Amino acid sequence: MKGWRDMRRKFRKMAGYAMILARTGMLRRVPALYDALEMHPTSCNLMITNRCNLRCVMCGQWKEQPQKELETGAWKTIIRDLKDNRITSLHLTGGEPLLRSDTVELVAFASSLGFTVGMTTNGSFLSEETMRLLVDAGLRSIVISVDAVGKAYDGIRGIRDGFARAEKAAGIISRAKRDAGIDASVNFTLMKDTMAEFDGVKRLADDLGLPVSICLLDDTSKLFRVEENAKKFW
Repeated sequence: MKGWRDMRRKFRKMAGYAMILARTGMLRRVPALYDALEMHPTSCNLMITNRCNLRCVMCGQWKEQPQKELETGAWKTIIRDLKDNRITSLHLTGGEPLLRSDTVELVAFASSLGFTVGMTTNGSFLSEETMRLLVDAGLRSIVISVDAVGKAYDGIRGIRDGFARAEKAAGIISRAKRDAGIDASVNFTLMKDTMAEFDGVKRLADDLGLPVSICLLDDTSKLFRVEENAKKFW
């Protein structure tokens, strides 16, 4: 037992090793490592809806049948439970989280409990008014997904005139970052069909004062476990 405790103390000091485990998904695949390393999660992604208005070529989410969603009260119970389990940061995802009518309410509730609340959106339903309500509710960060510009965006996202809405939403997010001081960024999914599009997305983000994070297309995320990805996009 003493030898195991000594080894555990050494592991706890190896923050770089723990980060590698997290980034490679080992902690997710082997939850017992949390106890072995005396670690606990501090952040949680909440997929509040599986509905999405886009038809992205690399994502399987929109192909699923819409499920009966938890009501507002049920989500609040979950959020309280997460608070009791020492989670400090929540990130709302989907599907498209703004398809729910209570997203602002959930942000406000989580914020009132002391959570740092963020959200990922495709921007289709983001207006100036919605952005203001989210910020007033306590939203501290927002990520918009943009994988290309112009017609290339529409082709990847599977929707006509989708880029115009995404570009408008990115502008709204940029102004919220400037005026309200929230964290904001553009998420870019890197795959074979988007490699040539990165420069255009980066220029758009630079013009808006938004950093770009790159999401690698792999099967770590359930959303990307699509047969077509392995055949064509990886």
